[in-house]
Amino acid sequence: MAAKQSISIGGSTYQVYADLPPADLARLSAVVDARLRELLPKGKSATPQTFLLVALSFAHDGELAREAAKEAEAKSAELEEAVDEEIERRRALEAETRDLLRRVLSRIDLALEDDEGDEAEDRPASPT
Repeated sequence: MAAKQSISIGGSTYQVYADLPPADLARLSAVVDARLRELLPKGKSATPQTFLLVALSFAHDGELAREAAKEAEAKSAELEEAVDEEIERRRALEAETRDLLRRVLSRIDLALEDDEGDEAEDRPASPT
């Protein structure tokens, strides 16, 4: 339920009804006050136009943040695609390496079998 709370922005105190905890409202008020002080010339008091300028600057910040988020999402998608391609290349290389090792082992087995056959022919038959 909304409660009446006091906030101070630009040297003026305002009464607002808000559901926010007082600490959150104070933090947000401080952000608005800091932006107001950035945009307000020294010695000038805040006017409704100044508050409008603050609101527009926050809207601009929001647009910039949305654009940055879109760019980050696009970059993330590119990186994800690159990772997927790299995984596929790794899997293909692993399959090729396994196939190569199978062929090498098969040739080694054949060579060992041929060697065993040659040794058996070279040995004299045992008398029985």
